[in-house]
Amino acid sequence: MAGIPSLLRSIVRFLVAMIFLGSILAGVQILWHPFDQAIAFVNQDVAAAGATLSSQLVAGVSLGALALFLILMLVPLLLRGVNNRQFLGSFFRGILASAVFLFTEWLYGELEQLGRIWLVVGILSAVIVTFFLIEMITRAGKARQEVSTRTDLLASITSGLAFSILLKVGSYAWNYTNQVLGLP
Repeated sequence: MAGIPSLLRSIVRFLVAMIFLGSILAGVQILWHPFDQAIAFVNQDVAAAGATLSSQLVAGVSLGALALFLILMLVPLLLRGVNNRQFLGSFFRGILASAVFLFTEWLYGELEQLGRIWLVVGILSAVIVTFFLIEMITRAGKARQEVSTRTDLLASITSGLAFSILLKVGSYAWNYTNQVLGLP
């Protein structure tokens, strides 16, 4: 709790410095227009990059989402109070949890169409494969960190699956509410 006022002071200082710098740059731009070419160039490139991303490379991923990801990925690595190894380890565990989430969502969707027995077989298979992957990753690391790594992986994957369940329940509740209220 003692570090919160210090953190708030740092945030306020940073925001004041950014507002001050932004105000100076805006004033210079309004008075003398030195950044017109740069602004036009950036606007053109951002529009072209956004169009390319949405139409060709990764439909559904916006330029803003990519920028947010890069900022949230790089800024913690540059901060003094962040353990970079732990950050990257947690990041990759989160990616693994997301991959398990996507795989299980796809598997459940496919197996639901085949019948309940295949759904049960799929769930059991997913559990076995997940535990196998966890053990492979855990044993590939340092022996003294096995318990910690296994715990982190299980927590990450379980939280990803819990999110999946919450997403399904929320979707069903939304559809039910719309049906009851007669909304499209």
